[in-house]
Amino acid sequence: MKKPINKILLFLPCYNEAENCVSVLKEIKQEKEKVEERHAINFDVLVINDGSTDITADTLKNHQSLFEFQVLNLPQNKGYGYVIKRGFQIAQQKSYDYVISFDIDGQHESQFISQFVDFLIQNNTNNYDIVSGSRYLDAKLFWQQPWKDRFLVNTVITGVLNTFGFSFTDAFCGFKAYRVDRLSKLNLTLDGYEMPIQLWMEAQKNNFHIVEKSVPVIYKDRDMIMKKRTSESFLFKEGEKRIEKYVNIIAQFAGYNLSEEIVYLQDIFRSYFNSIEEITQSNFETVRRHIFGEIDSLKLETKPCLIDTAQLGGEHNGHRAGCTCCGCASR
Repeated sequence: MKKPINKILLFLPCYNEAENCVSVLKEIKQEKEKVEERHAINFDVLVINDGSTDITADTLKNHQSLFEFQVLNLPQNKGYGYVIKRGFQIAQQKSYDYVISFDIDGQHESQFISQFVDFLIQNNTNNYDIVSGSRYLDAKLFWQQPWKDRFLVNTVITGVLNTFGFSFTDAFCGFKAYRVDRLSKLNLTLDGYEMPIQLWMEAQKNNFHIVEKSVPVIYKDRDMIMKKRTSESFLFKEGEKRIEKYVNIIAQFAGYNLSEEIVYLQDIFRSYFNSIEEITQSNFETVRRHIFGEIDSLKLETKPCLIDTAQLGGEHNGHRAGCTCCGCASR
């Protein structure tokens, strides 16, 4: 019989969010009460303040008892990936059943937290290791026009990941639930915004059972975000540079040389960025389908794997589709 879900941790990465955190945490308190009443479980909330340089730390301290959450203040900014890993560590140390990551900047709809928990409990016997929010799974949900460059980068990288056996519509949504007793399988070494790419490749290597769940598309005003995060942030590098960075992480994990494919993927991004005025509710599915089709034409599944298998102690097929020794096989 499957072990029941008794303890869930919701943690929120936070950097310079004094402007948004109070309203979001007020809504989360309501969701916490709803979850605990509906399911009779312990539902804890933790904010990980990643070295904020504004008044975020004081704001959190002043509202902590009112909104019933815990705070971990990091002395300096360590990066989004680091904070995610720290949340995982705390969830493992305190033996939670699931841990949910949730953005505190207002780009996630708080009312979907209880729906996420409902889904976890109702599907507990399905052994989902990751329930990943997707902003592009259901076009009927509340729609807010995404930043064109971020949508296109997301779509290109999601398409590349899908050639490795995934069936994603949104590879970058920060709203996710993770089964805690599986987190020890993930060897996560990156600390920046690119860490989720490494997480997906590690999850694939370890045969994680992953499902997407629809969440609304909410994109904050770009100028407001830029005020809080330096324009030097990796998130605001040109789309071509982000694609190169993400694909190189995938290539390193899989043991491929994808330098030629990176140029082609950058061309795909550039072509759609220059030819489409904006991403809308009516065109995003068509754009995504066309990009996925162009990526499929690359036939990445037939690329020779370049991993030095002598160090792995197993036989190597030479092509990903038939290889089971190094985690590059489609699973």
